[in-house]
Amino acid sequence: MIEVPKHTRNIMSKAYSKINSEHLEQLELHANNVDEFLKLDNITDILDDTDTILTYLGFDENDDLTDFGRELQNLYDDIYYNN
Repeated sequence: MIEVPKHTRNIMSKAYSKINSEHLEQLELHANNVDEFLKLDNITDILDDTDTILTYLGFDENDDLTDFGRELQNLYDDIYYNN
């Protein structure tokens, strides 16, 4: 079973709420909302979606990691190291 941190739902809810439906289609994610994300049973799919969302939302106009980007990166690291 894939182990995700307790704060996953909060962070990913925030992420999915920031992605409009038009961009959601273009990102080609494995999950289209947080509930689908939490049901993914393949670690690669979870990490791919997290990384795609990090790339899409986690940087500012100067390509510096934002506070939200750091949250996503920490989540990615937690999932990666615990699985």
